[in-house]
Amino acid sequence: MDDSTLTLAGHHAFIGMGFTERTEAFDFNVALQEHAKYDKQYLKFKLTLLPGMRSVGRSLPKGSFTLSLPRITVCDREKQSK
Repeated sequence: MDDSTLTLAGHHAFIGMGFTERTEAFDFNVALQEHAKYDKQYLKFKLTLLPGMRSVGRSLPKGSFTLSLPRITVCDREKQSK
């Protein structure tokens, strides 16, 4: 079975796409190849490095971070645009 088939529970389907320009087809093919390469690299990373790594909690404790934003009203925006 080649890369142009989709396998699901023993069945497969061929997926076809048409492009009006050759460059669009080329760009799409390159994007698919890059995605497949990324998936392969991620899977390799996940299988080799992640099982030996210990999970580290990097979240902030609840209530330790606040963010204050100035309130801007419609009147304030009109003043700024003048």
